[in-house]
Amino acid sequence: SPQHEWLTRDLASVDRRRTPWLIAVLHTPWRASHDISPYEGARMREDLEPLLLAAGTDLVLNGRAH
Repeated sequence: SPQHEWLTRDLASVDRRRTPWLIAVLHTPWRASHDISPYEGARMREDLEPLLLAAGTDLVLNGRAH
């Protein structure tokens, strides 16, 4: 998807000397105590987690308690 391509390029361009902490902020939680939808969190995790891990992401913050 265009979003996946953008994130791949953006993560590859991070200069860790200038940006020592790589933090991702998400709206939809990948894991939650209740199901938001059958696929939403799990599918996002499957698509994006490998990218964030490969980039050495230090922290992922998310929340969606309505």
